[in-house]
Amino acid sequence: MAIRRTGFLGLLALLALPALSAENATGKWVASVPAGGAAVELIINLKAEGEKLTGTLAVAGAPATPIADGKVKGEDVTFKLDFDTGQGGPKLTINYTGKLKGDQLSIRSSFSMGEGAPPNVTEFVAKRTP
Repeated sequence: MAIRRTGFLGLLALLALPALSAENATGKWVASVPAGGAAVELIINLKAEGEKLTGTLAVAGAPATPIADGKVKGEDVTFKLDFDTGQGGPKLTINYTGKLKGDQLSIRSSFSMGEGAPPNVTEFVAKRTP
């Protein structure tokens, strides 16, 4: 009987792991990102509900921008930001992919300035803040 109970508890723990990981994405994350020879502070606020991820991203001192198409699955996090470039120009989309490990979120952002242009890629680590 003890073996069955242990096996059942082990299975229950495995099933709970994705939910725990999703909950771990929830919080305020701060990163220092190199940009044009200086460091820019990013503030990312995330809320995970199941595999759905919502939130905002802001540069310190600027208004926050809502994230779009946010997803969290296990330790994998993805979302994007859409910007209107104005004057009838195409919108700019920045794609973010990340790996969650405890209180660190390793992120890779990429965007392109137009068809045929090479992607601009930045990698950084955001840390959870209280």
